[in-house]
Amino acid sequence: MTEAVDNKCLNCGAPILGAFCHSCGQSANIHRFTLASFFTHDVVHGVWHVDKGIFFTLKEIFFRPGYAARAYIGGKRRSYFNVLTLALLIIAFTLFVSDKFETSSEFVVRTSSGERLDDIVVNNIKLFLFSFLPIFAWCTSLFFKRLKYYYAEHLVAATFFFNGFMLLILLQKLLALVINYDYLIWYSIHIAIQVAYLAFACYQFVQGSYSVAGALWRIFSMLFFFTCICLVLLLSIYFALDLQEFAWVYH
Repeated sequence: MTEAVDNKCLNCGAPILGAFCHSCGQSANIHRFTLASFFTHDVVHGVWHVDKGIFFTLKEIFFRPGYAARAYIGGKRRSYFNVLTLALLIIAFTLFVSDKFETSSEFVVRTSSGERLDDIVVNNIKLFLFSFLPIFAWCTSLFFKRLKYYYAEHLVAATFFFNGFMLLILLQKLLALVINYDYLIWYSIHIAIQVAYLAFACYQFVQGSYSVAGALWRIFSMLFFFTCICLVLLLSIYFALDLQEFAWVYH
């Protein structure tokens, strides 16, 4: 083991009192790299701890999204994987599944003149999807004022819920690879599950701050308001670009 020189951190040079640097968090004892230590300690240790954080966060997002968001906002963050990074990973994997395995579908964006704009949308799909987050956070900040959270804290909660929403889309795509289904019926069921998940997450998020009736009418009013805003924005884009098609086309 390589100990800090003169009780100073080998990473940032700050004085060390104890087993870790108070400034950057690095351990006071740093081992020399060998092949054995690299594979038995660094790789295994690193992968285990990252996976542990991911799995814990995924479990919380599925079963305790509202509680988890409140805990995270309240300062309990060490056990959680970064929710924004997780959102990027989920989006990337969802797009990968769509691109590689959904051979019977095609994403089409076409203007009324016949010009295809698919690449523009696909290349900016992450930005397009993330654009819904600030809108959702604004809606929750309007309807859940009693929580007394800053807008940025509502944005954190929205990211938690967005991850769950995207995971449901990913699961739907994975299930579609192994089962045959009627697209219209399956899509309707899937939309209902997504709405139910958002309502469930929001209820956990506001539980204790409102009565059951007060929470429910605020949640469904907020979801309706959010949906209306999104539809207006999407229709505005649709007409502004003079689009003829903007959808997944299933062959």
